[in-house]
Amino acid sequence: MRTLYYRDSTGNFGDDLNEWLWDKAWPEKPREETNDNLVLVGIGTIFGLHPPPADAEKIVIGTGVGYDPIPPLDDKWHILAVRGPLSARALGIDPALAQTDGAALLRALPQYGKPAGERTGGIVFMPHLSARLGKWEAVCKRAGIEFLNPQWDSHLLLSRIEQADLVLADAMHAAICADALRVPWVPCVTSAEISSFKWTDWSSSVGLPYRPNFLPFSSVLEYARDRIVRRFGKPHCLDEQLLAEIGDDRERMQQVLLDNFAKNFSPEHLQTAHQKRRYKRAMNVIKFMRKSRLELLWSPIDAIMVARAAKALKALTNRPSYLSEDKDLDRAVAGLKDALRRASDLARRLTHG
Repeated sequence: MRTLYYRDSTGNFGDDLNEWLWDKAWPEKPREETNDNLVLVGIGTIFGLHPPPADAEKIVIGTGVGYDPIPPLDDKWHILAVRGPLSARALGIDPALAQTDGAALLRALPQYGKPAGERTGGIVFMPHLSARLGKWEAVCKRAGIEFLNPQWDSHLLLSRIEQADLVLADAMHAAICADALRVPWVPCVTSAEISSFKWTDWSSSVGLPYRPNFLPFSSVLEYARDRIVRRFGKPHCLDEQLLAEIGDDRERMQQVLLDNFAKNFSPEHLQTAHQKRRYKRAMNVIKFMRKSRLELLWSPIDAIMVARAAKALKALTNRPSYLSEDKDLDRAVAGLKDALRRASDLARRLTHG
């Protein structure tokens, strides 16, 4: 059985958990990694992304919807658990299959989860991978907060999250793992690429609202990338004013996000080949600007932006933090573990007939 997940050549924390977490949380997992006829659809927003072979048997546990159109689902798709209620509703499946993100299985591993009294402490910040054009390491240094690069080794990042007193999370899996390890977290937004759908899907699965804190840009190039995404791409973050208006109305939040999802992937709103070329050309300009020495021209502006972002990031340490109730997290993790038990039986049937 091979695991299907998004593989970024530079590394990405949440996706990279797939490399080892399933083997630890699911000892009965079939080990024939080269067998393409049996596929675990793993941690991440996988539906519609690099679809597996049509004739492969796909076992879905803890995966979510959000970035891509949903592929045709036939009897080769065995959906045992999804990230949350939004994914379940978008897929049109039994709401009972909405458990939580697969990364929450960290809660079930005895080697993780230090009591608060055994932590070394400190505050950490992990940006989303899309913030790589920002100067967040400099921002964190100025704010006195530890910077965690989502491209670093996943074991190292987990150890830093586990030791922290507070996690400022722009990357959703920083929050998911912090919650599983019982470390309070604060949700952040650095760009239009932060998916309100994904965050709400997961937070709802553990009984929490999604009320993110918007951070200012930390560099000119980061700002430019965000403008390109909003102009030529597909922004995934709801407008800050709309989020404030919705507040704690969870049903309205879910309905708005589901409506947006359906609209974004309707035939009339799918990107044309021309639009995709324009988006790619604009992003290539950003890449050129980053690699050239032109960045020196706006370094004084970057310095101002870093100072402003550091002040805003520091202020988040005094904002309300989140941590799901033990009972809600344990219920969700129990649902994932039950899905793993059913997956073991299913894999045996599919493999041996």
